[in-house]
Amino acid sequence: MPLQNRVTPDGSIIADAARGSLMGNRGGEMHDGSRRLTGRRWVSKAWIACVLQYKGRHEVIMAPGHYTQLFFLDEATALAAGHRPCALCRRADWLRFMAGWQEVHGLATQPKVADVDAVLQTERVGVDKYKETYTARLADLPSGVMVSTDPASPPPLRGRNTVRGSALGDVASLFRTTPTLALPPQGGGDKWSREVSLTPAALYLNGALYPWTPSGYLPPIEAPTTVHVLTPRSIVAILAAGYAPMLHPTARSMSAAKSV
Repeated sequence: MPLQNRVTPDGSIIADAARGSLMGNRGGEMHDGSRRLTGRRWVSKAWIACVLQYKGRHEVIMAPGHYTQLFFLDEATALAAGHRPCALCRRADWLRFMAGWQEVHGLATQPKVADVDAVLQTERVGVDKYKETYTARLADLPSGVMVSTDPASPPPLRGRNTVRGSALGDVASLFRTTPTLALPPQGGGDKWSREVSLTPAALYLNGALYPWTPSGYLPPIEAPTTVHVLTPRSIVAILAAGYAPMLHPTARSMSAAKSV
């Protein structure tokens, strides 16, 4: 039985046997002694994406008293969920990301990572704890962005945590778009232990949309004019400024097949 530790583009955490290409966490322990998720979906605002192996270290997954390891199909998935590169194990990517952040926000110096995390928190989770999305013209978005392919089915709630955030400036002014909110999850009872992502997501790459699955990307689908953007606004701006995320091999193979 797979553990509930796979992150989807809308930030949900599901159970799936497919192996991810990146690992990460949300600042602490979100599981119990039976290695099941509790109601928490984050512990701090430091949501990071790491390499699977670092200097030969071996970690027990969901060990008691240890942070909850999360896994992502690829970096585009992690970025869409609101995770940034780890400053330790992905130092080069982190420096590129921070340089992009400084550029798109017009800052004179590199910001403090805590300030970046605070802004990302407001962009990925609304004050009412819904997944934060916004609408945009697909043609205006850069490659590497994740979008919802069904405007009638916005993303579900993230979790029960309380959001407290600050800002580095008016991030919304970077885009002339309309904020949207998600619908709540259906059903009652222990809904968090059987969390299912209801958001049909797709990767926008080189002008085409590739549906996302936990195992990889599917062949391109017809692209709508307007979409719900899952990737946080600041990260979209960083992608537009030239940051190239690591993509699952199926994205490249599907893109190559489409161009033939």
